[in-house]
Amino acid sequence: MSELCALNKEDVQLGEFPTLIVRAGKGRKRRYIPLGEVGADVVQDWLDLHNSIEVADQEAMIISLDHRPEDLDSQLAELAMSSISI
Repeated sequence: MSELCALNKEDVQLGEFPTLIVRAGKGRKRRYIPLGEVGADVVQDWLDLHNSIEVADQEAMIISLDHRPEDLDSQLAELAMSSISI
């Protein structure tokens, strides 16, 4: 979750070989994840939507419900816990 929450727009490369850059992955290592054509299309659609709304942090890829990236970890954790059925 934290890797997803830490993504910024600069971590997405949508050129000839679409790639997602995870800057602080496991062991604090940088990883490069190929997106493929479909993944790149989805990310581009997300960026188009993201750029159309006003948010506190324009560089963050993922924002919280109230448009603040610092609240995202807790909101995602709460959503995950509410979806678990025992």
